[in-house]
Formats: sequence, C-alpha cells, structure tokens
Amino acid sequence: MFLFGPTAVWHLYTFERDLEVLSMSLLSPLGYKKDGCSFVLLIATDPEFSGNGYGAQLLQWQIERHRREFPGVPVVLDTTTAQAQRVYEKLGFRYLESRTVQTGTDSNGIKLAKDVMAPTEPFKQRVLILEE
Repeated sequence: MFLFGPTAVWHLYTFERDLEVLSMSLLSPLGYKKDGCSFVLLIATDPEFSGNGYGAQLLQWQIERHRREFPGVPVVLDTTTAQAQRVYEKLGFRYLESRTVQTGTDSNGIKLAKDVMAPTEPFKQRVLILEE
C-alpha cells in the first residue's frame, strides 16, 4: 500500500526520474523520441472506491481525448503493481519492460534514514506503451 502525503513526494520523484531514463532506453529502439510521446504521470483511486473500475474509466476517457487531439502520439506510463498492469493491458497498453527500483523509501513512501535497512521487497517498475 502506498500512502500519499508530503513525504511521499520523494517516492514519486524517484520513480519519475527513473521512468525518464528507462523510457528513453525502451522508446528509442521503437523509433520514438521523448518529446514525441505523452506520459501518464499519476492515476490513483481512493482505496474506499478501488476495484469499481473508476480509474480505468477515467483513463479510457483521457486516452480517447488524447487520440483526438494528438493523433499518432503514443502514451507511456509506468506502474508498480501487476494488478494495474493488467488493467492497462486491457485498455490496449503493451508491456515493454520492468526493472527493480531502489527508492530509498519504506513501503509507505517515507524516506528512510541513512542507518535504516531498505525494504526486503524492492519495487518493480513496469513500463507500458499505448500506440495507435
């Protein structure tokens, strides 16, 4: 579970910084440049309403709008959960690659002190792309 709050910004920053590096290594071989792609930075559902498909509906609406406004421009996103990956794949996203990311945070996104051991289960960042 990931808790959002002021200290969780570090967690998000780490993932987005790594996404940029990882995406370029994955997008270049596909013939895309970073500036020629759109990126989904964050989509989340309140745990109280999770599992009802609201997040997928919102993303589907945004994808349709994106395709009208920017035809032919792919959409790239990342996720750390297999559940979210399945949702994105149902929306047409294609899995590209994943890698382990050491965020320096605990499982709640709180930055760890220097002498604190990192979580035993590292985060896995999965990158997906939606093409026309």
